[in-house]
Amino acid sequence: MKLLVCCASGMSSSLLVQKMRDEVKRQQLNGIKIGSCSRDQLKKYIDEADVVLIAPQLHFFEQQINDLASQHHTRVINISMDDYGTLNVENIIYNALMDDTPIMEEEIEVSRIEALQAKLYPLAKKIAANRSLNSISRAFITTMPVTVIGSLLTLIKNLPIPLYSDYLTRTGLSSILDLGSSASIDIISLYTVFFISYHLVVSYDLSGHGAGLISLACFFLITGRSDNGYSTRFLGSNGLFAAIFIGLLCGYLYVFIIKRNWKIKLPANIPHQVLSSFEAIIPSFIIISVCLCITAIMKLTIYNDLHTMIYSTIQSNLMKFMGNNLLSYIFFQFVTNILWFFGLHGGNIVGAVTNPIYTPLALENLAAFQAGEAMPNIINSQFGKIFIHGGVGSMLSLSILMLLFSKSQKYRAFGKLSLPTCLFFINEPLLFGVPIVLNPIFLIPLLFVTPILAVITYFVTKIGLIPIVTGAQIPWTTPPIIFGLLQGSWRLALWEVITIILAAFLWYPFFAMADKQAFEEENNPCHN
Repeated sequence: MKLLVCCASGMSSSLLVQKMRDEVKRQQLNGIKIGSCSRDQLKKYIDEADVVLIAPQLHFFEQQINDLASQHHTRVINISMDDYGTLNVENIIYNALMDDTPIMEEEIEVSRIEALQAKLYPLAKKIAANRSLNSISRAFITTMPVTVIGSLLTLIKNLPIPLYSDYLTRTGLSSILDLGSSASIDIISLYTVFFISYHLVVSYDLSGHGAGLISLACFFLITGRSDNGYSTRFLGSNGLFAAIFIGLLCGYLYVFIIKRNWKIKLPANIPHQVLSSFEAIIPSFIIISVCLCITAIMKLTIYNDLHTMIYSTIQSNLMKFMGNNLLSYIFFQFVTNILWFFGLHGGNIVGAVTNPIYTPLALENLAAFQAGEAMPNIINSQFGKIFIHGGVGSMLSLSILMLLFSKSQKYRAFGKLSLPTCLFFINEPLLFGVPIVLNPIFLIPLLFVTPILAVITYFVTKIGLIPIVTGAQIPWTTPPIIFGLLQGSWRLALWEVITIILAAFLWYPFFAMADKQAFEEENNPCHN
């Protein structure tokens, strides 16, 4: 039997899977294989599974997963919050091996929350299942290796050490390191437009490579040539919004055309590679023609090209508004935290909306840093990571409190379990084990800790106590202190330590209340 554990990004489920494999060996359950995947990978692996086990943060996708599983004759089971959070692999394996109907999530104060859930779940489903937002989000994730390498090479080249800088300039290594940025960050829009179309078309169960190539050609088409070359102005972060528009436009047009079978038909004995190339000719002609018409129309406007129009009217104004608007940032923080309180993956849902806005702001900072100019955007995609540690709610501080100050066995055990994972921003043991989710004791700190830290961090940055983050694209699992150093300053690393302590003070009253309650229950004879 093959068991497949599915969670939002595949990180927390990988920890669970390892413990499940150990348990299978201990019980000598021969013939059971266990794997994990993210929700995006489920289509790829579901046909190999006999049972799909859904992590709690994806329970609101149960119907969609059931519909997919029915096509492959695969059973679907919801992992309970308690079992997932405490890594109770014995229960999880037992339920997976049963032939009964899937287990149901335990009810926690349903009468108080069912009305809010009824309103939040449909909205969350619509956002999380939106093809356009998902395609944009997945495109940014897919291009991450390029942006991370480009960012690291930029940081290596710009280390604030005079002797080191002189050495790089004298030996010519400086210009070589510049190539890393020019081949990645400086042309990020090209990678983005390709993968937006690719992921959009793949979501319709079609091959996405042809659409990606067409969208790339259309992006060059609207960029235009001058002096026998392409201007690099809109190939980097300045062209990201145009890349999003072209990527979605080409992707949807490609699906529209292919679904209607508008393609050159050749004999079946033609090699597949040749057949695929000919089938893409008609879609390519139509889509490129549409983009040519758009380019011609833009020539008649004051903007002259689509890039300038989108950047002048939408991107630059939106980036200015979002880049230094603390209120809008706090609003998104609240929405993320509220969704997590109800067991929904707030980061993925809200990130689908905010990533296209905050990522260009970070890349704009990185370009300014590389050029030796002042970085313009205090708030960007890397801003929150200098004060949010251990995932939503900055729960690394909570795990430290549990480990060091718990009187109850329950919270001491959770401290030991969660501290190693929270260092790498995986806090599901706390969210679903304690649980934090649907727990009124922890509602206030979950909602307010990160917004409070955001306000403080914004103002200490504004007055110059700590520098603006460079916007270097660093993996989200990077532990604190290391993250601050990679953002180019020991002061940022020190600030991370300070915010961990501040978050601990904010969490402490609520932790102490819950710990006292748990301690009394453990020592009450009625509960023994």
